[in-house]
This record gives sequence, structure tokens and C-alpha cells, in this order.
Amino acid sequence: MNRRAFASEALALLVVARDDEGTLEETVREVRAAALAQASRVETILVDDGSRDATAACAERLAAELPGTVALRHLRRQGVGRAVLSAAARSRSGLLLYVPADGRFDPARLPELLEASRRGQVVAGLQSEAVRKSLPGRFWRWLASDLLPEEGDGVGWTYLWRREVFEGLTACCATEAFFLEAAARASRRGMRVVSVSCPPRPGRVRQGAGPIGGLQTILELTRLWGRLRQEDSIEPVERVSRDASPLRGFWWPGRGRRRDGTGPVSGIRPRLERLTVEAGLRPPWLDAEGDLLLPVGPALELPQIGSEILASVGDRPALVREGGRVRFLFDAELSARLRLEEAYAGPPGPLASALARLAARLPSTSLEAIAAAFRAPPAGCAIWPADPAIEWLRWAMLQAAGSQGEDRPPVALWPHGKSWALVVTHGLAPGREETSVRAVSDLDLKLGIRSCWYVAAGLLRSRPELAQGLQEHGWEVGLLATDSELHAAGGGPEGAERWLAGCQELVELHRLSGLRVATLARPAPLPASVARAFEYDCSVPDVEVATLTAPLLGSGSVFPFTSANGSLSLPITLPGPRRLAILGHPARDALGIWRKKVDFIRRVGGLALLAADLEPRLGGSGDWLSVMAELLEPLVSAPDVWLATPAEVARWWGRRGGARHVAGG
Repeated sequence: MNRRAFASEALALLVVARDDEGTLEETVREVRAAALAQASRVETILVDDGSRDATAACAERLAAELPGTVALRHLRRQGVGRAVLSAAARSRSGLLLYVPADGRFDPARLPELLEASRRGQVVAGLQSEAVRKSLPGRFWRWLASDLLPEEGDGVGWTYLWRREVFEGLTACCATEAFFLEAAARASRRGMRVVSVSCPPRPGRVRQGAGPIGGLQTILELTRLWGRLRQEDSIEPVERVSRDASPLRGFWWPGRGRRRDGTGPVSGIRPRLERLTVEAGLRPPWLDAEGDLLLPVGPALELPQIGSEILASVGDRPALVREGGRVRFLFDAELSARLRLEEAYAGPPGPLASALARLAARLPSTSLEAIAAAFRAPPAGCAIWPADPAIEWLRWAMLQAAGSQGEDRPPVALWPHGKSWALVVTHGLAPGREETSVRAVSDLDLKLGIRSCWYVAAGLLRSRPELAQGLQEHGWEVGLLATDSELHAAGGGPEGAERWLAGCQELVELHRLSGLRVATLARPAPLPASVARAFEYDCSVPDVEVATLTAPLLGSGSVFPFTSANGSLSLPITLPGPRRLAILGHPARDALGIWRKKVDFIRRVGGLALLAADLEPRLGGSGDWLSVMAELLEPLVSAPDVWLATPAEVARWWGRRGGARHVAGG
């Protein structure tokens, strides 16, 4: 090839180093000399990815000596994929070449790579034939053949890209899996991936990440394969904003249609990731230990060099402080909305739904045996009974807004200057009416509480005097949807609408303002037609572990919020006796669990909503009543609490338009 065959092109060398002090300088000088012979302008971006030796000092020295050379540094190892993204963000060249700093790249191969860039936007430099036929090589090629609709396998160890590949790229892989992801996403955007033979220099040893790094790469590859296959099955649509108090302005993923036109499907289900928060961004009510579970998703932005990392997902920064400004590197509003809507959890399968229906008819010993298989909460994160993830995210967003000069005045959440709210509710299904009404109503009267009773439709029909008597004594009455009733109506959204149609007369007759769906395997959000029939929905817990559907469920919030179906949701923030008994906690244990949760709610200024449903089949109703009395007696006389019914909370929240900004204490 003639000298300066790419005289009109600017070339960036993205050199990634980790513990490469012995080979970095030689690699940079050799490859840079070869590049200057081909391109009109060459810039060299050196990235030290958390080296433990003198690599960083060597990179800084080279940056000072060589024109057009910049040295970047990751204080902690973030992976070769993140290092390439950091370098690409600093580059302004039209061509970008990845060069490992371990000396394996042969500068004599550069002309072939540059020539191949005329045929495609992504050029993969292939390994030797022996490596490609090895077991790891075949695994990579198998994935590439499924993800890259191009000739050639597209699996290289070094790559040359045109700049448009990185424009709008939202990569989720941090390890070497990034290279395949970048190629696959470029291919889906109409770009071409080509490959040329570019074996490493003989005798040069790769400075790999070891067995742990290799395993991380394989795990990222398998997740990437599943994610891209999912994305291929859904047509992207424009996202629409929703009025989501108290997180107003949050985005909710739009609806799409399967490519075969079979009907609407929701956006891709995210996965919960562990977010580690540094001491510099922990509010007073957040424990010093334990990670947070949030659907963080891919990074949307890159941190600046020298940024203070405030929160991270593994080795990937998620929240940074730059020059006094706090900045999210992911879509915080979307993360909160996905968490509130339980988008990370799939619908209950047939087995879970069947077990939930059977549980309504089983004796206590059988119910406990079934529940025992689902008792173990997720390990490694203190998420129950108080999950602080959403409240921390809300608090952190306020800190970020304040650091950027936005005026966010505090909002009085509850009436009469109260700092938190307390609501007590009960469920009343056939077979429990005599025990529950007599015992629990006496406790309410003793404490001076006006609670809410959710009564099953069948019971309202057979004993209408129950609802009338409760309302005459000042209690609120709502409608309870049981597993058996929803199943009898056919199940699913259509069954819920049929069930509501059969209950419409009861709703109007008894002036029922609220709804609770009581099921061990909660379905997807109720249809909008059902939600609009009531002022609020009191079905979703803020955090629930070891369910029949998933290890973790719940909105994560101890504040009311607007659901995707348009209804105002009042989360159940204090697990009831029935739920605690199923989890294996006796009545005496419940007092400590409730007090711990109430302390958290008071500190963030939220809603303490107790679902005090007694379960005769699990025994000990008298013990549970005495424990509830011990919990509630000091709370109802607290000067900072607003005692209310669910309908009063819903109307107050609606009049205020929700609380836009909740900082917590």
C-alpha cells in the first residue's frame, strides 16, 4: 500500500493498559510510527484501567513526550470495554483502532485493517486459525453467527471502527464481550461488519484477566445474547411521559408490537442490579452496610477523568461528583419507574397461580409447607422489611438537582404539619368474618382508630349488614378481590373486567372507594377500566420476599404513587400477620419487625400502612392481636403522625397533585 494511503483520514489509537509497564512504551511508539505512515493525523489515547504497577506513570510520561497523546486513568478496574468507551469519548478522529498495550499487536497488519475499513464500518482483526478452532473460539464464533448477519465471523481480538459506530451506542458489556456487542449493535443499525486475518505477534503473551475475568466475559456474552434476541423481537416505539407522583415526570417505556403482529407487548423486562453506595452519598437513614437493588440498565454517559465515584454497579460507575456537581450516569427516572411498576418481575406462571388458588382451601399445615419452599429472601442485601432503594434514589436525585443549582423547595407531604401517616386496614373474606370483626373492631375502638375493612364481594352479597354496620360506626369499607373470585371469572385482565362488572352494583350500593387484590401470586397490573372504578388501589406491597412468583416483589416505595394503569396506588408498607406467619415469623417476632419498619418510615416521612389480616388457619389470633395493640398504642398518640383512612390519604394526595419532591430526613 502506498504511503499515506489514508491521507484524508484521522486515526485514533485507543491503547488500553492494565499492569503493562514493561510493554506500554514499546507498543505505543511502534504502532504510532506505523500509523503516522498511513494517516494524515494520529491521536493516541492511553487508558490505564486500574493498574497496580507503574503503568499510569509511564502513560503520563508518554503523554508529555509525544504530540497528540492523552493519558486517561480509571482508579478502579472497569474492564476493557469501558476503557475503550472512555478513550472513544475523548477522541475526535474518524477512525478508531483498539490496541492492547501488551505488545501483541503487529504494526505490519495496520495497512490491511485500514484497507478493510473501506468495505465496512467495523473491522474485526481475527485470531490465528488454531485459536479460532479452540473451544473458547468456537463459542465466540457461535454467538457471532447468531448475532451478526454478515459474511465472516466478526469475532476479533483487535478492532478498527469508524466513528459512527460509537454515536448513540449504549453498550451494557464491560469486558471483552463489548467488542461483539458493538459489532452486533452496529449491524442492527445498518452498518457492515468485515473481518481480516490479524494474528497476534508470536511469542507475546496476553495479559488476561484470569479465570474470574474469563467467567465474567462468558456471563456477559450469554446475557448479551439473550438481550439482543429480546430486542430483535420488539419494535421500538417512542416513549411517552406519565404523571407519576411523587416522581412526576418519570418516563415509562412505551408499548411495542411483536414483529409478527400478534399483539401488544411491554418493553423489555430489566433485571435488578446491586448498586453500591459510597459513604459520601448516604443519607442518615441508610444503613452503612448493604447494597441497593435497582434496575440500573446500561450506562448512558461516561464519567470524566478524576471524577469521584459515589455509587457503582460492580466496577461500573453509576453516580459521580464532578467539580461539585452530582451526576447520574444512568436514567434515574426510568429506573425508579421500572422499580415502582415491578417491571423486573414476570407474571405468575401456571404453577404459581394454581398453588395460590389451592392455598385458599388448604389447612394451615399444608399452607405452611408450601410457603416454606419460598421463605428464603435473597442473600447479600438487607432489603426486608425495609427496602431503601427507591427512597435513596429519590433523595439522590434531589442532591443532584441541588448541586446543579435547581431550586427544589421542600413540600409538606401530610396535613396539619405531620411528618408521616399511619393507616390500618383489614381483610374480610368468607370464613373469617366472625373472628375478625369482633376481635379487631374492639381493638380499633380501644385505640381510637378509624380503619378500613376490605370485604369480599361474596360476603357483601350474603351479609350486607356487615358493611352497613362498619360504615355506621365510622369505619371505611373497600372491595376485596380474592383468588377464588378472580379465578371463577376466568382470570387474566378479561376475567378482572368481568369480575368488576358483576360487582358494580355492590360498589355503588356501599359507596366503596378502594380496592385490594388479595392473592399469593399477584397478576399483572389490573386493566385501566378496573382501576378507574376506584379512588385508589391498595394491593401492592412496598417490598415482599420469597413469594410464589419471584424472590423479590413490590414497588419499593413507602409513598403513594400513580401506577401504569392510571390508578393511585397506596403501598402496603407493614407486612400483615398472615404474610409474617407464612414467612415463618411468630407473633412475638413481628413486633420487632414492625418497629424497625416504622422507624424507617418515620425517618423518610412516608406512609405506614398495616394490612392487619388475621389468618385463623395459621393459629394464634389472640397473640397477634396483643402484638398489634403493643405496636399501635404508642404510635396513635405520637405528635408527628397523621391518623387517616386510605380514602383520606388518596384524596389528600390527589388534591396536592402528589408530592413532587420527597427528600426524606
